[in-house]
Amino acid sequence: MLWLFRNRPQGLAVDAFELPKNLLAEVSSHAEREYPNECCGMILVERDSGDWRVRACENAQDRYHAIDPNQFPRTSMNAYFFDSKEVVAIDRELRERGEKIYAIYHSHPDADAYFSKEDSLRAVMDGEAIYPDAAQLVLGVENGSVHETAAFRWCELGKSFERVDVRLVHAG
Repeated sequence: MLWLFRNRPQGLAVDAFELPKNLLAEVSSHAEREYPNECCGMILVERDSGDWRVRACENAQDRYHAIDPNQFPRTSMNAYFFDSKEVVAIDRELRERGEKIYAIYHSHPDADAYFSKEDSLRAVMDGEAIYPDAAQLVLGVENGSVHETAAFRWCELGKSFERVDVRLVHAG
């Protein structure tokens, strides 16, 4: 049986990532719609009922790049950025709906699904994961179609995100 994130002993091997098939289809559709740009969003789960939902987010990278290209040298074709106002709104939604962040997802246009150095810079602050209990889901998109999906979980012992198996399940 997989550990729930909050019950996973720190420092032990990270667990596989389970995802309902219909949610992967929804996330994949988001990635394909946004191609050739990166998409981003979150997969949320209701704490009591276990109900899932995808929260697609705006990739604000181009907006920030236009304002300050020195601080934001990349565009949405090779980076993603969650707007702080949207993050605050999501935090409010989480509290109001009794949800938690199960995974943070984004796509890599015309590339494989891997956790890049840039991805790590965005997910880690002062050597600690910003959302240590949330998996990171990356979708490789080639010519507008998702061709690879990979999940990564924070390993406290190694202070890094490690690739884990993705197990597709039926929503229940």
